[in-house]
Amino acid sequence: PDQIRIVRTDSLASLPGITVQAMDWKSLLNATPAALDSLATSIPADQHALFFPSFAAMTTMLDEAETNGTPVLQWLEPRSEDANARGRYQKQLCLGLTEFSRVLGPFVITSVAFTGSDPFLRVGTDVAVLFETRNAPMLQAHLLAQQGAARTANPGTETVTGEIEGVKFAGVVAPDRAVSSYVLVMTNRVFVSNSRAQLASLVRATQGKLPALAAEDEYRYFRQKYPRDESTETAFLVLTDATIRRWCGPQWPSLVSSMY
Repeated sequence: PDQIRIVRTDSLASLPGITVQAMDWKSLLNATPAALDSLATSIPADQHALFFPSFAAMTTMLDEAETNGTPVLQWLEPRSEDANARGRYQKQLCLGLTEFSRVLGPFVITSVAFTGSDPFLRVGTDVAVLFETRNAPMLQAHLLAQQGAARTANPGTETVTGEIEGVKFAGVVAPDRAVSSYVLVMTNRVFVSNSRAQLASLVRATQGKLPALAAEDEYRYFRQKYPRDESTETAFLVLTDATIRRWCGPQWPSLVSSMY
């Protein structure tokens, strides 16, 4: 006899994620406000963030990583050292540290931040580099020139333009996404990402349309515990409770498939 098979489907949004109660960070804050990272107002509250207080601090860490491995990538992805993650993303984003970049950087860049939506750097994910700058047009021109060079060096790479929430962006994308770089300017900030979706999240956080990391009590608590000091700090890594809950939540598979 014929058998009837009943298949039940549920919306991922209806499935519960982590239900452990979050820590009350507000009660741990002291009365003295901490000096915050300026770029924290542009990073969504549920994304990891790596802040550098200066361009020199960023290059120092990258140079050390070149010599001694990449500890942050190894922490997130134990096998990242086998995949040349740094070189792959530098090429994809058109952000190679050339001699000209090293000379220009300290004059126009005041701080830098890295972020992304997930920790899977080895296999490929959306990433973004945020620059706080004294001269956004000059930095933008330099980045667009690097995109132009990448387009020339990689046949089939196309120029793309568009708008996100009323803000214009420009980019270059190869068919295999070995090159995928979008540049967008918001006042004194320049964003570079390999993903339009990631770029959109930065714009919306900056515009107050998404919760930003700067408003999170958890982030503010750790900035009180570890005060921002350009003279002694190389980098400051933030991994919020909201980020962990999203990474471990039931909706994560659908987010991965749509991140680009």
